[in-house]
Amino acid sequence: MDEVGQRRDRTTAVVTDVPGAVVVTGFGEIDMVTAPELRFRLTDAIGAAAGRRVVLDLRAVEFLASAGCAIVAEGHTLASRQGALLHVVVPPEGTVDRVLTLIGLSRLVRVHPTLDAALEF
Repeated sequence: MDEVGQRRDRTTAVVTDVPGAVVVTGFGEIDMVTAPELRFRLTDAIGAAAGRRVVLDLRAVEFLASAGCAIVAEGHTLASRQGALLHVVVPPEGTVDRVLTLIGLSRLVRVHPTLDAALEF
């Protein structure tokens, strides 16, 4: 991955290990066609986190359909079952932030405006 928002291929999600956390970064449009890859990568990351923080970075997501919202809710549930908290990064007042707020997911998961904030919390 070069930078957030710049993909080398058609991948909709990548996983990066950082000290104390695993970061799953989503890209582009997350809908019923692209959601399975994000779901797989997030589920796998939560299972492999082994006590580390799990961060879902959605800064480079331009569109989050109901399938993507379901992944956030499922990720929260799976992380909670393992005694962890799912941290989600979205730009404040952006499209994804509005969607998470409107459907109430921003009250369910911990939302951060930057990746640094999510990693430092």
